[in-house]
Amino acid sequence: MESDKKARTVERRAFTKLPDRVTELKKEQRDVIDIQANILEIEVQNVLKVVDASVHDDLNDGANSMHSSRSIQGSRQKFKLPEIELKKSDDDELASEDKFQYLIQATVEGSRVHDYVNSFPLSVISYKKVIEGLKNRFGRE
Repeated sequence: MESDKKARTVERRAFTKLPDRVTELKKEQRDVIDIQANILEIEVQNVLKVVDASVHDDLNDGANSMHSSRSIQGSRQKFKLPEIELKKSDDDELASEDKFQYLIQATVEGSRVHDYVNSFPLSVISYKKVIEGLKNRFGRE
């Protein structure tokens, strides 16, 4: 009986320690997962740095070799984009609404000029105000 009691005590101790060991193993597993995630994040950052440096170099090379016609050079193909030519006409030939529309199309989206021009409604009076405002804000003397 005494030997059974000792064997049972050993088994009870092992059974009591089992949940603590399971909790400990789960914590170790989470730590391993966190370390793997950190390693993956570092690898991604390194790849992004390499890509960023490559893009930066490509942009610098493109800026140094740009000619009158704009070109975009990819890793495999070279594209030549035509120069944008706006129609030139006499002021009397076009209506102010059409001139305003041409002005909107001629501005670069996201620029201060584009934002300023688009802040006015499309009308004859607005066109005159926009031209005056552009001359005052951005005109060279």
